[in-house]
Amino acid sequence: MKIKFLCAINIVFSFVILLSGCSTAINASLEKDFSGTIGLHTAVSNTVTSLTSSFFGTSEDLGIFDLEQIRSSLEDSGLKVTGLSCPTANSLAVFAGTEDFSKILPENNNFIKFSQNDAVSTMTLLLSPQNIQKVVSLMPDETAVYTDLLVAPVFTGEEMTQEDYIELIAIAYGGQAAAELAASEIKLKFTLPGTITSASMSNPEFGKVESENNSAVITIPLINILTDLNENECLINWTE
Repeated sequence: MKIKFLCAINIVFSFVILLSGCSTAINASLEKDFSGTIGLHTAVSNTVTSLTSSFFGTSEDLGIFDLEQIRSSLEDSGLKVTGLSCPTANSLAVFAGTEDFSKILPENNNFIKFSQNDAVSTMTLLLSPQNIQKVVSLMPDETAVYTDLLVAPVFTGEEMTQEDYIELIAIAYGGQAAAELAASEIKLKFTLPGTITSASMSNPEFGKVESENNSAVITIPLINILTDLNENECLINWTE
């Protein structure tokens, strides 16, 4: 199976959404001119690996990542890949650089934005069903099967409580898969070129952001992304 990575920021959401039961962390470091580096590590659970291998009729030992296609897609999106590996069959590590974070994946240019007002710089991260659908639609056709398998409200548009959705996954794929989905979360760490003065989520129940000095860590449960049909923003302000 081949999974195409469109950019190291957006892939956190698209890949983790498509393969639930993941542990994912991304670290982004920005310079004053908005150039910077990105590091991504994601590990897919054994339960999800078994389910995908069973569905596609492939061996679990072969892994689920195509490094050649990942590298090509990252470079096509404007990133310079400096490191790419699979530490294990079901994990992936990516290191890349960019000359301008705001120009990564221009087709989805309202996902992450930067602005400046006098001495205060602001980064806005927008999560919405439309943005998530847009990112996923840009991935290879073979990955579309995962959106069908997940039948998540973010893709179907149907309102559903988190409890009902987890129950649906348990019925379809078993209690272990449902438990892993419920426990999965995305962590994004941004290191900014100055001192962070404020960091907030528009809806604190959707996710949390914690900051100290020049770093901010955003933590979002995967179940929130899959079931919340509203727009959610994270705003981070800093001064040089």
